[in-house]
Amino acid sequence: EASITIKETSRLTPEEIERMRKEAEEHAEEDRRKAEEAETRNQADMLIYSVEKALRELGDKVSSQKRGEIEAAIRALKEKLEAKADIASIRAAMEELKRVSGEVAAEAYRQAGSAEAAGSGEKGDQEKGGDYIDYQKE
Repeated sequence: EASITIKETSRLTPEEIERMRKEAEEHAEEDRRKAEEAETRNQADMLIYSVEKALRELGDKVSSQKRGEIEAAIRALKEKLEAKADIASIRAAMEELKRVSGEVAAEAYRQAGSAEAAGSGEKGDQEKGGDYIDYQKE
């Protein structure tokens, strides 16, 4: 059986221990801030990606005016990221992009709901004769 013996080779003074503890606390705050900044930047990148993807998928369903507003908000957020702006201004740009893109998403959802409701009247007669199984767990 192997064993390890650790022998004390030096002692730290209480002042050294306190100094090291303070340094660790200072770096902990810096690390937390850097992690928060990285998380905010990642969220901004994901938001840009998802909004750009939605714009491509919606195509002509988005008015040119709304598309312009959204693209301007995307550009503003990208500029903040490239300029390494502070977290607060990045978050503000993200909120603006969410606001303008949210309006378009809500409108697209309403249009899809209207189209679905209009299409369901035609299918209703075809579905009446279908076989359905009512499953109940015993």
